[in-house]
Amino acid sequence: TEAPHPVCGNLTDYKVFKLQFTPSSVNATYSFASKDTDGTVYSSTPSDLPLDEIYEEKVCVPAGEYEFTMSDGACVNGYYRGNLILFNCAEGSITVKVEDKSETV
Repeated sequence: TEAPHPVCGNLTDYKVFKLQFTPSSVNATYSFASKDTDGTVYSSTPSDLPLDEIYEEKVCVPAGEYEFTMSDGACVNGYYRGNLILFNCAEGSITVKVEDKSETV
């Protein structure tokens, strides 16, 4: 049998989304949540992050639309399948699409 995925475990229909958050203010916060009706939050700011250092987190999400919301005082990069699909250094919300690019044989 195949070993479980290091991030997604046995959730084969989920995708890995990598966030790199760099706070330059002690009050900088973010959240990464589903835009579906349930509004599941997949990632949010951990407490006591060191300033000006990259905090990286890999989250396992189903394909869909997500809302990344960030306060002022930070920058973020978001990667899906190795491609930079989110870059922001301003307060506000951005819609992020994680698409299912699985190939059928």
